[in-house]
Amino acid sequence: MAEKSAIIVLAAGNSSRLGSPKQLLEVHGQKLLTHVVRQACDSKANDVYVVLGSGAEILSSLISEDNIKIVVNQDWEKGMGSSIKTGIREIQKQDSYDTVIISVCDQPFLTSEIFNQFIDQTGNQEIIVSAYSDGNFGPPTLFRKSRFSQLLSIHDTAGAKSVIKKYEGTLGLIPFEKGDIDLDTKEDYNAFLSSSK
Repeated sequence: MAEKSAIIVLAAGNSSRLGSPKQLLEVHGQKLLTHVVRQACDSKANDVYVVLGSGAEILSSLISEDNIKIVVNQDWEKGMGSSIKTGIREIQKQDSYDTVIISVCDQPFLTSEIFNQFIDQTGNQEIIVSAYSDGNFGPPTLFRKSRFSQLLSIHDTAGAKSVIKKYEGTLGLIPFEKGDIDLDTKEDYNAFLSSSK
């Protein structure tokens, strides 16, 4: 039987480094959040959850897909860890997911094909990360059910890397060539616009 998978898109932050909500930046003719959510919906994942926080009302209006589950993290100011835990607690209400893919909302080159490569993995790695062309790794990252409890114990200010680092020698890798391009600052966005022309 095929494994049941969920995607959690983290979109709760207030984009302090950018100075305005990064989720509303225009990429590929649509808002950045809309782009990432659509790619998640177009993937083979069984369900997609979006964790909102700052500006939740405005951002939720960008999400028109019926099958999306929107979760609001009231403690979003505490940090990314609090949003990860909000998402994991929500998917655990179903108690049926074998894997979860944790994604962020600021990678303009994220595609449904990349999500599907995670979902199609048949190996037994507990954690599979994206391998970027700059030699680093990061989100999207897949975690098997056996690691959910560890994600629930991370610090509010920490990301999932605190869990990933414990298993560095046994990680699965999915190539994501432009995964290192995220839109955190105006310089990032201007560089993205220049490269997209």
